[in-house]
Amino acid sequence: MCRILVDVCHPVWVHFFRNAIERWRSEGCEVIVAGREKDCLVDLLVAYDIPHEVLTSAGNRGLVKLAWEMVERDWKLLRLIRKFKPDVIVTANGACAAQAGWLARVPVVLFADGELATIENRLGHPFAKVICRSAFEGTNESAKTRTYNSFPQLAYLRPDRFRPEPDALREAGIDPDEPYSLLRLVAWTANHDTHISGIPDPVKLVHELEKETRVFISHERELPPEIADRSMKIPPHLYLQLIYHAQILLAEGGNVMEAGVLGTPNLFMVSANFKLWDNMIAEGVIRKVDTQDELTAGALEILRDENAKPAWRERAQAFANKYDDLSDFQYRVVLETAGCLESAKPDSQPA
Repeated sequence: MCRILVDVCHPVWVHFFRNAIERWRSEGCEVIVAGREKDCLVDLLVAYDIPHEVLTSAGNRGLVKLAWEMVERDWKLLRLIRKFKPDVIVTANGACAAQAGWLARVPVVLFADGELATIENRLGHPFAKVICRSAFEGTNESAKTRTYNSFPQLAYLRPDRFRPEPDALREAGIDPDEPYSLLRLVAWTANHDTHISGIPDPVKLVHELEKETRVFISHERELPPEIADRSMKIPPHLYLQLIYHAQILLAEGGNVMEAGVLGTPNLFMVSANFKLWDNMIAEGVIRKVDTQDELTAGALEILRDENAKPAWRERAQAFANKYDDLSDFQYRVVLETAGCLESAKPDSQPA
């Protein structure tokens, strides 16, 4: 059976590939993940019991340090490739994996983010054998592009794959039966975050929300002291459960897409725009506002509407039903590229 090396440099990609990894392993494939010390990435790999080796660390930001990490990661990937001898490499925006695979003459399947990871695209796409992208990004295709009729979050949050675990939240000290709102604040330090901003006054927002409900804050940047005690610390593999059971998610970026697929009411405010967001907004599963006043008013309206959550859940189910099972697409395109598809089994059970 196939030997598959999965390159993962950001925590979200652990979720993105997890179901496909479980399915490959259940069918006898040898799978190893090339990990990276970044935020909770390694914690997620451990929590999901995914075999891995940590190759590099994100460390402090900066172009020089990022460039040095890329050189180091290329070298360590080549060593891992020689040791593991994969039939195929799969990555998401992984320029280093694409370069190392090309040098080692191992085919690379690259799942691309054509709207955000522009630098990684330039450095990685020429070396990949197959480039997979969402049909809704609106980016240019090439002869080696495979397009999927789906959204990235549907790889791990389809209703037939995501399992609510209220007891796991209770064990972590959160009663999901006691209503709460979740606020997500990001750091704005990634190389694609230049000139992007989000919620200007989170302190004022929290005080307004607390007129209706308790508030938990998940954050990358340091919180103002006035609201620091609302900081939410839970095992990272439970964060999606925290989103699912919330009354509402208020966010500054990508997490709102996860809420949309899960059917959790949501609002987000950010000074950027992407085609994937546009499509999900048109489907009614996420909602974008332009000012903090709109954010506050919209949140309070949702919190006071007892029918809001059932309506959002219904839209999310209809949304998922319209689009392809991305995890199944991942499973098949990787095995096909490796020449192992003839021994693959049909997907009869949720991953």
